[in-house]
Amino acid sequence: MPYQRHRERKDHQMLKIRPIQALLVVGALAGLVAAGAQFAGPGALSSTTAAAQESLGTSGPPVGPELTSLQIEAVALKFAGIAQDARPASVSMARGSFARAQSLVDGSAGANTTPAAGVAGTSEPVFLVVMHGSFTLNAPRPKGAADPGGSVMALILDAHTGFPEGRYVGAVTPELQTLGPVTQLVGQ
Repeated sequence: MPYQRHRERKDHQMLKIRPIQALLVVGALAGLVAAGAQFAGPGALSSTTAAAQESLGTSGPPVGPELTSLQIEAVALKFAGIAQDARPASVSMARGSFARAQSLVDGSAGANTTPAAGVAGTSEPVFLVVMHGSFTLNAPRPKGAADPGGSVMALILDAHTGFPEGRYVGAVTPELQTLGPVTQLVGQ
């Protein structure tokens, strides 16, 4: 046993790297990468970067299967709960392009819309979900202003991921039927 403890202590000490050693190793590696990029030519690094972005999925819009109506309903009810009405009287949705859905919401919204950071491309497929209930949206607002509230909540959800590309709370209902066929998820 004493031998094993001595061995474990020695192994643990071997794994310790002093900060100055770590900086030297990182600096040497960075120099090698820079030299390799210079040797390979100006386009080599950009093609490597493009390949890395493509493998990470950052070079374009989401692809793959679209969410089902049950998945859309679950996302919508989650956001309804966040807006202080976990059981809206009705929830309906229609599929269309981001640009068209945004124009419908903007026409209803006035100042109560909140676009998400990194908004989708204008032709990307989205679901516009409209809910009726009693909602209060916790969103950025001028100092001293009340949270926007209303009987209608609309969400623009990415068709592939369910990410909220925009939301609205107010009194005017966006006209879903002008976007596409309407699917009733909850209520009448």
